[in-house]
Amino acid sequence: MQIDEFGIRDEYHDAFGTLHHTSAETRAALLAAMGIVPGQPPPRRAVRVVRPGRSSR
Repeated sequence: MQIDEFGIRDEYHDAFGTLHHTSAETRAALLAAMGIVPGQPPPRRAVRVVRPGRSSR
């Protein structure tokens, strides 16, 4: 099982254990939902840790 740079697997098992392959249409829909432009690398965003009681600003 392969996972691409966006975290999308090329196949998965459903709740009944049946193997499914991720179609090109499904992959495109997932990328669009994440706001990814086809052909561009994943955005590099810094991780921000906010402790309880602190502001994120």
